[in-house]
Amino acid sequence: FQAAWKPIFPLQTSYVRSEMNPELITSIPSSDIVICADIEIQNDSPLCLTLCIPYSLIEPIFSLLQDGFHGEQDEQDQLWTNRFKKNFEQSFLDLVVQTGGHPLSVQSLLNLKAGDLLMTSQKADLPIDILLNGTKKFTGRWTEDRGRQSICIEDILLAPVESELIDLKKQAKLLTSDLSSKTQ
Repeated sequence: FQAAWKPIFPLQTSYVRSEMNPELITSIPSSDIVICADIEIQNDSPLCLTLCIPYSLIEPIFSLLQDGFHGEQDEQDQLWTNRFKKNFEQSFLDLVVQTGGHPLSVQSLLNLKAGDLLMTSQKADLPIDILLNGTKKFTGRWTEDRGRQSICIEDILLAPVESELIDLKKQAKLLTSDLSSKTQ
């Protein structure tokens, strides 16, 4: 419990006693507002734990709770980071090479047979756009490698994405420093 609250506000908790009958709990007047959280614990038989916190205890730190997510800023979960990286590296992306287009009627489509050539508007010596998940990220040119038609990457157009990542990192750093100054 203390570890969960640590990024927001340091708490010192201790077990005093437990009560099975809620009517016997008289730590606060019945007219006071409480924040209740029901927690279901799955064991041999399900157990329901109701955690009640008087609003008067939360009120002094209410603004800290409204600031949004508070992760453990000083500690990194290396296991989670490694799993995320592994899954990210194994994910697939759609890579599409745009070689130009040519309008084709339904009748012409129905008459296609093996060996037919489809002409495109793209000239063979012009750069070819290569899309990654629908966004132009590379340009290339037709080539042949070991007897197979291939595309040679000539330009990598990732600079806008890299600058966006740098901006996001700066914003995150500013936000982190702003949050840490609020909690001090």
